Amino acid sequence: MSIAREEEQGRQSRIHLLSEEVINKIAAGEVVENPLSIVRELVDNSVDAGADEISINLDNGGQRLIKVVDNGCGMSKEEVVLAFDRHATSKIETASDLLKITTLGFRGEALSSIAAVASVYLRSCLKGERLGTEIEIEGGVIKSVKETASPEGTLVAVRNLFFNMPARLKFLKSPQTEQRRILHWLKGFSLAYPDIRFKLTASNREILLLERVSSSIERAKKIFRGQLISFKREFLGVFVEGALSHPENAGRTSSDLYILVNGRVVSDRLIAKAVKTAFGIALKKGEYPVGFISLRVSSEEVDVNVHPQKLEVRFSDSSKIFKVVYAAVSSAIKELNVVEDFGRASYLTYEAEQASIKEGAEESEIKQEDFAGKKDTPFIPFRDKRGEARKILAVKGVLNKSLGEREVRFVGQFFKCFLLFEDNACVYFVDMHAAHERIVFNSVIKRFLEGRVKSQQLAIPISLTLSPGEYQRLLGNLDAVSKAGFLIEDFGDCTVLIRGVPIYLKGGKIKEAVKELASFEDEIRSEVVTKVVAERLAATIACHSSIRSGKILREDEALSLWRQLLEAETSGACPHGRSTIVTFKKEEIEKWFSRR
Repeated sequence: MSIAREEEQGRQSRIHLLSEEVINKIAAGEVVENPLSIVRELVDNSVDAGADEISINLDNGGQRLIKVVDNGCGMSKEEVVLAFDRHATSKIETASDLLKITTLGFRGEALSSIAAVASVYLRSCLKGERLGTEIEIEGGVIKSVKETASPEGTLVAVRNLFFNMPARLKFLKSPQTEQRRILHWLKGFSLAYPDIRFKLTASNREILLLERVSSSIERAKKIFRGQLISFKREFLGVFVEGALSHPENAGRTSSDLYILVNGRVVSDRLIAKAVKTAFGIALKKGEYPVGFISLRVSSEEVDVNVHPQKLEVRFSDSSKIFKVVYAAVSSAIKELNVVEDFGRASYLTYEAEQASIKEGAEESEIKQEDFAGKKDTPFIPFRDKRGEARKILAVKGVLNKSLGEREVRFVGQFFKCFLLFEDNACVYFVDMHAAHERIVFNSVIKRFLEGRVKSQQLAIPISLTLSPGEYQRLLGNLDAVSKAGFLIEDFGDCTVLIRGVPIYLKGGKIKEAVKELASFEDEIRSEVVTKVVAERLAATIACHSSIRSGKILREDEALSLWRQLLEAETSGACPHGRSTIVTFKKEEIEKWFSRR
């Protein structure tokens, strides 16, 4: 037994050259992981060829067939044959070109890798020509090359993926899962190329059709549901564009956010963290941003040659990228002061078991009616004993810039939670807790950011032991921590002493807050850490000190709340992302009752 093992080890230790077939399969294993890998490489080639129309057809999730057709520049006969040689490419020539890559493909590995593990048919025709070239390859071996009548552009059909590597077939997911992966990727990729028409079919059934549009943001409106926060910014030489869903439509996984860098879909934790950090406490634990963010960076500042499938990139200045993304997203969120930006219903349904009547108010003449056998109690507006509407308050429309100076009346309160206001053009529903929470939050956060946070010394310092990673991150951000009102001292052995906290902080949340501080990534600048900490602490304070549901407001209190809400810098949603106000136009309401 021992002798046999020694002989086997001796045979394995002898160095020798691998055969060309084994080399090709190893290379293919790095590039071709699943059907999506093939679709991604072929679509990249189509875009690099200048196509403005790309169609993809799948059969059995891409395992039986992947066909990509484009109307790009096409290839000559010589190029068609050469394209299947390893490292044959039109994208780069010298090593220095790797430092300034502007195309999606560049290594010249895709076609040779795909042909090594599948049967491939390619047909291509140059612009302005009637005859093209077709080639058939199976398992890396050319079967035929000939001229053929062909439309302009290129068609690539990949059949029987991994037919010669049955072990790899076992690692593929179900056809449905592989198809969903391709659909998910294509939606994200299409955001970078709004001027290209994309069509995806499966077993000749249309799955996705994206017509050409004028911008990435217009394309996003076709892909994502609900209202979007869109923005275009340029900071420090980096162009940032994106469209993100309102926090109320947050996703459950990080994959709901598409990240694009110089036109390619990538996975980048730094950028994802910057986006989520910009949302702050508007996103709850376990919630993730939905939408896309696209960066255009100088090719000299980003290295795309760091992953076999080009799924990752490396930035020369990662802290700069974080700061740029954070600034772009946070400024876009900050500008959301318009009522309609945060949601409006197309139709109002109202069912109430009991309407709340304020003391001293009288029920209006509206009677309870029976519609289709179901009793619906209408809202009972507040009126004084003379039957006159309550006094009018003129407010400056900061929350909705289109309001200007309007006469706004407080109509009443219902469900002991919501307030109703009206003017001559609209009615406004206000969630009083969410509205007050936003007002208090803005006040507290302002004190944080102006450096007017007072610390409260603890009579007995609190000892807190952290993980090594948390410990190092916290010590690296002590300046930011102190600006937020925390007095923390290094005690050694991954332990810190908390000697003081912001005066706002409740005792039961001290350790949790410091643990939160220690969770921030190293790339985050100290000023960003301070703002995020401030937001999270301010949100906790606001939530516990705001008006609660069940409290009946006096008229002057309701009008004061309305005025403060309109004057607030960001007022469309509470810190947790819930709408503070929803508006309905008079014309819209009239349509409900067929008056228009």
